[in-house]
Amino acid sequence: ELFGLLGPNGAGKTTLLRCIATLLIPDAGSIAVLGRDAFKDSMYCRQRTGLLTSGERTLYWKLSARDNLNFFAALYGLTGKARDKRIDYLIELLGLKDVERERLERYSSGMKQKVSLARAILHDPELILLDEPSLGLDPQFARFIRGFIKDELNRKQGKTILLTTHYMDEADELCDRIAFINKGKIVDVKPPAQYKRDIPHTEVLEVR
Repeated sequence: ELFGLLGPNGAGKTTLLRCIATLLIPDAGSIAVLGRDAFKDSMYCRQRTGLLTSGERTLYWKLSARDNLNFFAALYGLTGKARDKRIDYLIELLGLKDVERERLERYSSGMKQKVSLARAILHDPELILLDEPSLGLDPQFARFIRGFIKDELNRKQGKTILLTTHYMDEADELCDRIAFINKGKIVDVKPPAQYKRDIPHTEVLEVR
C-alpha cells in the first residue's frame, strides 16, 4: 500500500516517521514494524526500513553520489560485488550515471533528492518512509520523483510506502489511502476518491 499522511505544520507527521524509523522514542504507546516491536527489535526494523527526510543535509556534499552510496552501503553491511551491483543498479535507475563522480555540492536540488532517495532504498527495504519527497523541487523533478515512487517502488517492486506531504494533488495522485493528522492524532482515514465524494466542491476541508 502507498499510504499518505497530511496535516498542518507541527501536526506530528515527521515525528511519527522518525519514531517508526527508531530515531525517536515515543513518550507513550507502541510501534510494530512488519510485526516486530520497533524498539525491542530495533536492528531488525532498521534493516527493513528506509527513511527519506526533508529539509536536512543527510548526505555528504563534498563527496560524489557514488562515494555517498558506498559509505551508506557499508553502514548497512553491503560489501563487495553485492554492494557494487546494487549501487550500479540505483545509479542507472535514477538517471545519475553521467554525474555519479561529481561532488554533490554541484548538484541541483532535484539531483540531490535522487541521491537521497537512492540512499533510502539502498538496502532494498520492505517499508519505505518518505517525508515530503518532492518539497522544493521544480515541476520536472517532482514529476519524476512521484512517478518513481508510484510506478517503480510501489507497483513494480511492491514496496509498502508511508508518505507525508502538504500537496493535496500529490496525495491524490499517489496514495491508496490518506490519513489527516493533527496534534499527534489521526482525524480521518479514507481513500482519496472518498474524500472527494464526501466533500462538496463549495466547501473547504479544515483540519482542527
